[in-house]
Amino acid sequence: MIESPSCNQSFRLNMQSTLNLENISDIVQLAIKEDIGKGDITSEIFIPKDSKSEGIFIANENGTVAGLPVAKYVLSQIDKNLVFTSNVEEGSRVSKGTAIANVKGSTQSILSAERLVLNFLQRLSGIATLTSKFVEKVKGYKTQIMDTRKTIPGSRSLERYAVRVGGGTNHRMGLYDQILVKDNHLKIIESEKENGTMNSLVKKARERIGRKMLIEVEVDDLSHVRDVLNAGVDIIMFDNMEPSKISEAIKTVKEYEKVRDTAMDKAILTEASGDITLERSAAMCSADNVLPRFDALIFAFVSSECFLPLCAAAIRAFTSGRAMVAFILAIASGERFCLFADIRHTPVHILCGFRPIGKAI
Repeated sequence: MIESPSCNQSFRLNMQSTLNLENISDIVQLAIKEDIGKGDITSEIFIPKDSKSEGIFIANENGTVAGLPVAKYVLSQIDKNLVFTSNVEEGSRVSKGTAIANVKGSTQSILSAERLVLNFLQRLSGIATLTSKFVEKVKGYKTQIMDTRKTIPGSRSLERYAVRVGGGTNHRMGLYDQILVKDNHLKIIESEKENGTMNSLVKKARERIGRKMLIEVEVDDLSHVRDVLNAGVDIIMFDNMEPSKISEAIKTVKEYEKVRDTAMDKAILTEASGDITLERSAAMCSADNVLPRFDALIFAFVSSECFLPLCAAAIRAFTSGRAMVAFILAIASGERFCLFADIRHTPVHILCGFRPIGKAI
């Protein structure tokens, strides 16, 4: 069974989930060099050069498909004559047994590309699958799922693309596009007070960046909320605070918004981090009766596991087991709240049937 992206999701995919292949060229070339190097010696020796085959990628479990454009690009970099065809849309939810794509051409080239293509499809589909689960879990709460910088070095653009395919939204891409004052920054500020107070430092930041960047500050105690609000920040992140304390903190934010300078027309965003699971995220959202504008944005990162069984040749290529990712973020979608969590990702299995289709003429 194939469930295509909904109208809203399709719009989101068109607007946000496009992938600039130039941005992933370096990582793809590195992957090719790492895996193929000087050549696939096994295929070159055992497979006739003029042999032609077809590889069929089959979902071996339910999941959200992500990485089809990447798979096509990887194949083109290995052999420009390979023909890749997608059978489902990017972002589609598929059930076990669905043939999601196929590739035709040189048997040697397909065998050489097999593992690389599966690695990208597995990881990205896994990320999209878990992200979509979080999106579904908080459905109805005007939520938006977002990610953090806790990505595999060099893979951020790909991993964050998969988040978008799964229905999530990206947080800051790096240290350069948003100010986020965390606990270590605060410790230094506190120990070196001659550098200025939070108010003066935020004012200094505003003078430098204006309103073109958001300023976010982390707090771990209710007593700090008012000080941060008075400093004029855009976002407050509640770190490892109990839900009851967060509720109190948000009430403080709302009270502040009622009396603050009317020239500041943007609502203050609030975030929460620390031990946010799929179940707990839903519980946080259910507090909406206490917090009328409790708009939770939660992101979870997961990578997919794909299998490539080469049917005709009676070969199966299995991915290595499961991996652990500590990479989750949530930020307010509609001016209110977001959550962070560490997620253990489980790969989505994908098979690739392999069959000879004759030798070149």
